[in-house]
Amino acid sequence: MENLGLVSVIMPVFNSEKYLKGAIESVLNQTYPYFELIVVNDGSTDRSEEIIKSFKDERIVYIKHEKNLGVAEARNTALKVAKGKWGAVIDADDVWLKERLEKLIPILVEGSERFFVEDDHILCFDSPNGLKQWGSQLELFNNIRLYENITEFDLITFLQGGSPLLHPIFPLSAVIEKGIMQIQSLVPGEDLCFYFELFYLA
Repeated sequence: MENLGLVSVIMPVFNSEKYLKGAIESVLNQTYPYFELIVVNDGSTDRSEEIIKSFKDERIVYIKHEKNLGVAEARNTALKVAKGKWGAVIDADDVWLKERLEKLIPILVEGSERFFVEDDHILCFDSPNGLKQWGSQLELFNNIRLYENITEFDLITFLQGGSPLLHPIFPLSAVIEKGIMQIQSLVPGEDLCFYFELFYLA
């Protein structure tokens, strides 16, 4: 497979033992092999560290905060050591389809250095029998119509759709050079601020 640039995958972790193993495995199983997975243990007090250290994969970069600083600071820590051309974020209770990077990175390569991509999320809920699928976040919960191929998704659509949660893949240098880090003082609005900055760059 052609190397279209290293992807720095950022995963903040805080007391995520229930789903953490699946989240890490979903990144390591990507069919696009050119990535690093930066896992930041943000002061977890459960078995999260044990689970992270059970993976013996040289693509994992493990960083530990001695105390909990919040998801924004965990992402900031990862951004400071990231080596990739592209940046991506994943939460410790999410999983990726194995072709996610393989399908999305070429779209970035064909775009400009001020371009980011996002895909839909299938929301799930816990049940006694395990996770159950709830449905498409963008279509069912944010009233954003999707198309078979690429859909243009601008700031107006984002706001009209109720500002859905995004897990964007973006040009890492553009984010770092512009100083667009997660802002801890805006909790719980740090994600929304980050999205606005990405739309501005796009």
